[in-house]
Amino acid sequence: MIGVILAGGEGKRLRPYTSLIPKPLVPIGGKPVMEHTINRLREAGITSIYISTCYKSEQIQKYFQNGSRLGVEITYLVETEPLGTAGALFKEPIFQKETSIVISGDSFSTIDIKDMIDYHRNQNALVTLAIKKMNDIRQFGVCVVNENQQIKKFEEKPELPKETEGYINTGMYILDPKVFLKHNLSGPVDFATDLFPKIIERNEAIYGYITSEYWRDIGTHEEYEKIVKEHSNPIVHPSNRFVSRMVVDCPSHVRRTVLELLIHSTPIEKLEILHGIKINHQDDCYTVIKNHSPSSVVIYSYSMKRSLSREYANYYYQKIQKWQKVAQ
Repeated sequence: MIGVILAGGEGKRLRPYTSLIPKPLVPIGGKPVMEHTINRLREAGITSIYISTCYKSEQIQKYFQNGSRLGVEITYLVETEPLGTAGALFKEPIFQKETSIVISGDSFSTIDIKDMIDYHRNQNALVTLAIKKMNDIRQFGVCVVNENQQIKKFEEKPELPKETEGYINTGMYILDPKVFLKHNLSGPVDFATDLFPKIIERNEAIYGYITSEYWRDIGTHEEYEKIVKEHSNPIVHPSNRFVSRMVVDCPSHVRRTVLELLIHSTPIEKLEILHGIKINHQDDCYTVIKNHSPSSVVIYSYSMKRSLSREYANYYYQKIQKWQKVAQ
């Protein structure tokens, strides 16, 4: 079995952060969200992984490279123009030969991959979707299943007048090679709006693997904030530390470039981007940089030593001043 991670989207709802880095590199607990997914695939015995990329593909390739650091082999499917969630897979002959498990690059979950694979095989399914019961299904792809868990209807983000309970699509699929032989699709293709409705219409074997495991989509600031709070290491309250505060001029017309330079100069494992940019240093020190006014940003550096907090704050003060000259 081969793994596939969909990492081509722009992540517009998570801007401004995704204006600087692609959504699969957004950090959770000191690692990009997609690194967590790769680790889970490897733990399930899947070491051949294809990553479909488009938006800021070079950053993803630079970070993960060939995958050897994580104990996997990565092949990149680079789209010069968006092909939807499934278009890149229909172009590659490998998917007509081997079963594949597809995972959205912007989701974070503990869904049991091995158990889902066993379910797929026991059902002799053409396609299996990991589905989860939610109290409000309006912002998700919705699955209606029969008593055998066969999916009989699929609807993407239904317009409903109020909160409605139901099963939602988690963006995790297992696909038999016959999918790509039976359905000859080309160009931009989307799993949810193009492929799955055709499979259901033909009454082919598409099943829902019902899970109660943890799952979130980091598509919005609200959801990302929830994940970070639930999975990041707790922060000692600033009152336990010395704090140095500095305000530095940084007009709005150059701020994006300055923040981009800041992010690109910081190792991803030391970076968090919730409520501004947080940079973790050695010895439990950290710096937070956030907007202060239309013409400035504010720097807070925390440390158990007063001199060190001042040193970090001054370091980033000078960096921001220098980067502004580059941006102008």
